[in-house]
Amino acid sequence: MLISVAVTRALPLLEARLVELEARVRAGEDIWGEYVATLHAVLTITARTTPGANGELLTTREMAARVGLSPKTLLRRKKAGLVKPVQLGQRGRGAIRWRGDEVAR
Repeated sequence: MLISVAVTRALPLLEARLVELEARVRAGEDIWGEYVATLHAVLTITARTTPGANGELLTTREMAARVGLSPKTLLRRKKAGLVKPVQLGQRGRGAIRWRGDEVAR
C-alpha cells in the first residue's frame, strides 16, 4: 500500500522532469537516454495506476472518463448496442459495470 502511494506521488515529479528533458532535447542536448528512461517510467506508472488497467470492473462514470465520454453518452451507446457492459444482479435492477481492460467501440 505504501509503495502504491509513493508511486502515485512520484508521477507528477516524473512528468515535470520529462517536460524539462524534452526542452533540453529540443535545444540540441544529447540526453536521449535519460529522456527515454523517464518517458518509460511515466508510461509504466500511468498504465498501472489507470482505473481498470488490471482488468477490474469500472463504474459507468469511471469507464466514461476512461474513454472520454460523458456517462450519459456511454449509456446511450449501451442502449444502442454499441457497447456491452457486465450486468450484475437482475436485468434492469442490477448494477452496470464495465471491463476496465477493454476499450469501448
